[in-house]
Amino acid sequence: MNIFRWTRVLFFKGHSRAGFFLAPARVALWLAVGFAKASASEGSFITDVIQQNWTYAKKALKSGRTDLVLSGYTYHEPWSYSAAQLKHLNSESWGVGFSRGIADDSGNQHGVYLIGFKDSHFHPEFQWGYRWMHGWQILDTPARIEVGYSVFLFSRKDIGRYLPLPGALPMVSLGTQSTKLNVTWIPRISDTIQGNTLFFFLTQAL
Repeated sequence: MNIFRWTRVLFFKGHSRAGFFLAPARVALWLAVGFAKASASEGSFITDVIQQNWTYAKKALKSGRTDLVLSGYTYHEPWSYSAAQLKHLNSESWGVGFSRGIADDSGNQHGVYLIGFKDSHFHPEFQWGYRWMHGWQILDTPARIEVGYSVFLFSRKDIGRYLPLPGALPMVSLGTQSTKLNVTWIPRISDTIQGNTLFFFLTQAL
């Protein structure tokens, strides 16, 4: 099976709207099941967590709250790039998207999202994925800080020429239940994915 057919089968089987948005959760489930088979002692816990997250991802898409997602800034760590490289990198990563989110019984946030924005090389980039966040209220205020992760598919010109590829990144947010400033850190992966950047975006309940 060639890589294009494999990608279609794994990510887009069913071709429904739900299948499209839940593709990253399907990837996470597929990876977790494979890992569980290799580690029987831990497999039950891993598969239980992934299956629970899969269930909440579907609930979020079906009946979750809709948020507007706005991106606008990427910080490239200056010690990771030369001055000449920084001159040719785009920091104004303007973009827009939407997310659907829901809380579980423990207050953890589960969501699915879709966003398009201008990447560091001034080309369009698209992401659609699943996120999990755990939060704490800051003293006796409406403010909250949340930490978690996202599992997603991304599509960009310089990596695979827009072939959808999987990724996973840590995420931190600060704000209220309805308005949050979010940041995710992209590490250095290779000469192609130089990373060491912070990507900032805002979510606003509609």
